[in-house]
Amino acid sequence: MNIKDGGFDMNIVALSAAVAVLASFSALSIAVKITKTPRTDGKTRALMLCGGGMVMGVGLWAAHMISLLAYEPYRALRFEAGAILFSIAICTLCSFIAFYLLQIKQGSGYGIAVGALTMGLGLTGMHFASLKAGGVPGYSGEGGTLRTGISVDMLAIYGITAALLLTFLISWLAWVADRRMLEQMAYRDPLTGLSNRNEMNRYFDTYQNEGALGLLFLDLDHFKKVNDTFGHTVGDLLVQELGLRLRQFVCSDQQVYRIGGDEFLFIVQPCSRERAERLAEDILSSIQRPFLFDDRECFVTASIGIRLGSPRESDRSILLRTADLAMYQAKKLGKNRYCVYEEPADHALSRDKQGKMA
Repeated sequence: MNIKDGGFDMNIVALSAAVAVLASFSALSIAVKITKTPRTDGKTRALMLCGGGMVMGVGLWAAHMISLLAYEPYRALRFEAGAILFSIAICTLCSFIAFYLLQIKQGSGYGIAVGALTMGLGLTGMHFASLKAGGVPGYSGEGGTLRTGISVDMLAIYGITAALLLTFLISWLAWVADRRMLEQMAYRDPLTGLSNRNEMNRYFDTYQNEGALGLLFLDLDHFKKVNDTFGHTVGDLLVQELGLRLRQFVCSDQQVYRIGGDEFLFIVQPCSRERAERLAEDILSSIQRPFLFDDRECFVTASIGIRLGSPRESDRSILLRTADLAMYQAKKLGKNRYCVYEEPADHALSRDKQGKMA
């Protein structure tokens, strides 16, 4: 049995409140995800902001229409579709603006105040636009005459359905975006955007191919001098620019990973010695071009160690260590060159075929 208080159905009032709370909780959860993940890319952030605004706007509109059902005289109202869409647009747009202001102001008092004002104006505008759309005496200017259109109970059903569907859809999209961001944080280097050591380990863990692959271990020469001379800010910019130059060598069977401060690793599969040496020469030529920072030229070189082998035949740690040894051998021989690791009986490094960049 419905419990009524002064003409209001309190069960419907409770339903209206529940829908409003659900929409607010979902929308604010999305806002928190954006705030707590500052590395979110612009496209994902924009989609999440739009989604949060839609969930909040449509949810509060649905709660408002349900609340009209709680008051018996309003149950006979019929609403014009165009005017209803306008009221939804008001609430959704103001919700989006409030979320946007809150994000760009990073939760400052000013952002919160303006966002709250925008939400308040949006709710007020939606309320009176809805009443006018329903021909409520005193709001429509029509004196409460009979209108044709959509009944309030059907609007409430549509509103609940739309709010729930949007809530689940946007929440799912937010979950997908959240997982994507977490994966990027775990497997992407934040400075260069290249794959990191975790991604390299995942590559080796899932490697199933036959045949040899090539490891090119790259380390900048005298990078410490760059930091000492120009500062760590320029050092970071140099690493970023280097990442862009190395990215041009990436293809379906050729990947690059940043595995340390100024250390990078190329994995090429399948790979022959000729292909590895040709790639090393191209990389060294690219790095030799001057780096420009604030109209200042910075010249650096690199040393590369090459190791050919298969993770199925040799442990990854052995492959990496021997590639590292070849890189240090290149540094000992004068830097700005590559050196190929050979594995004869005495495990010595081959010295007869070392490449040098003039």
